Amino acid sequence: VASTFAAGCYRRGGRTWALIGGAVMAGVAVSMRCDLVLVGVPYAAWCWLGAPRVPIALGAVVGAVAAAASVAASVAFDTPPWQAEAAAGIDDVPQYVWPEGEVFKFNAIEGKSVQWGKSPWHWYGTSALPKLLGAAAPLAALAVLAALVPVMGPRRMWYRVDIVPLCIAGVAVCLFSVLDHKELRFVLPVVPWVNLSAADTVAAVWSRRGKLRRLICGVVILGLLALQAAFFALHLAASRANYPGAAAIAQLHAHIDETRRSTTLNAA
Repeated sequence: VASTFAAGCYRRGGRTWALIGGAVMAGVAVSMRCDLVLVGVPYAAWCWLGAPRVPIALGAVVGAVAAAASVAASVAFDTPPWQAEAAAGIDDVPQYVWPEGEVFKFNAIEGKSVQWGKSPWHWYGTSALPKLLGAAAPLAALAVLAALVPVMGPRRMWYRVDIVPLCIAGVAVCLFSVLDHKELRFVLPVVPWVNLSAADTVAAVWSRRGKLRRLICGVVILGLLALQAAFFALHLAASRANYPGAAAIAQLHAHIDETRRSTTLNAA
């Protein structure tokens, strides 16, 4: 959600919205998802070097204030439940608890995330993202082509397509790929940025004159949406069959139904 909001701030443009998007990502990163920092790094680079031209000092102050406020809220909210467990003798916890800080320490500083498994460096690009992006993947690839064609050929062939969001997503994926432990959920924050470039591609093609071009564009988009829906249904069915928790819940429901039937028969 924070990454989607930041992508919306990027689309709005301007220094104020860029700072707001960065502040939201900084706050969420230190309180809920520390891996969002890897998306925040290229976003901060865009704020500094891109159109907003945010001064480094101003961006650092805004990010630090947002992060500090979020950490304070997290500690104030999360410490009492953990202290209650400590008082009950369930667990030994420090006086103040910052959960996301513990997560960052365990995964990044101590490097213990590999205990949950390792994946090759290219796993995100060759396996995770193609499954995650679906129909947005070919549109994003077309965005790259649309950006390169004016450099390699006649400019009249294409309208301008903004690939900065795709660059932000690409840098973030490269940073995620450095970590040995990889999960699909880690790269979810890059999806809004890829979708932004994919949407720009559709808008650029659709804005061209000619009924035939628009008809072809409409057919292609509808076809991609249909493929995406089929892709989603297929993965939903596979997830339903493969998820161990679902099997456990199904067995629980079967046990409850059997117990109810037995109780009804005994009562009769």
